[in-house]
Amino acid sequence: MKLEKRNAYICKKCRHVTLVVHIDEGVTPMMIRCENCGEIAISFMYRIPPPLMVSFDGSLLPTKEWFNDGGDQLKLRDRTDAKPVMVEYGNDTD
Repeated sequence: MKLEKRNAYICKKCRHVTLVVHIDEGVTPMMIRCENCGEIAISFMYRIPPPLMVSFDGSLLPTKEWFNDGGDQLKLRDRTDAKPVMVEYGNDTD
């Protein structure tokens, strides 16, 4: 079952924000290691601040995803389809 539930974690040391998406059901941790500096990053608890929104429709570009590989717990991996969306004003694109 594809969930696509989005969350973010912020590092207490370097302030880097890691965006994640949950593609499978399961419990996720309150804290993860920062992908930037390796220190502790704390969950936004699914209340992601508006400045982190990167497109007009409110979607986020997550760099990590939680998935279930058939075990008891979800695992975190790099999201391979995380690509920035370029917006050009005055250019009609689909």
